[in-house]
Amino acid sequence: MNAMPSNEPICPRCQGDLTQAIKEGTSFCHQCGAGISENLLPPPVSGGRISPRFLPLQKVFWILLLAPCFLSLVSFSLGEISEKFRDSAGTVGFIGLIVGAPASIFCGVWLACRLWKDGVARYLGSVVLVVIMAVLNFIIIFAGCARNVRW
Repeated sequence: MNAMPSNEPICPRCQGDLTQAIKEGTSFCHQCGAGISENLLPPPVSGGRISPRFLPLQKVFWILLLAPCFLSLVSFSLGEISEKFRDSAGTVGFIGLIVGAPASIFCGVWLACRLWKDGVARYLGSVVLVVIMAVLNFIIIFAGCARNVRW
């Protein structure tokens, strides 16, 4: 008897069923660990839901987006508590500036990759978003830390 060809994706190495792996958004076969070609994986969903393979990056995005604001708030609070905490507040603010630069780059590029599919638009969008995020992070951190730095 001839078997009917199946429309379900199968692993090229172990011939295992890849349906569950593709539904989960993983890029490897659960049975043998072989990589799944990109054309079998579902494209990332723009707008509402995010593909499961991008969820860890989404968590990093939110952490890095909020980290400079949080550090600025901590710096401001330390400076307002007491005069003896002003040096610590300035240090936290400086750490916020250091964290703000890579956070701006990551968040700007991540957003551009989610918004634009074309290479040139994605590149230009990344540059614009990185600059906007860097300026906003600097303003937020400067506003929270300016009183705590001894000039």
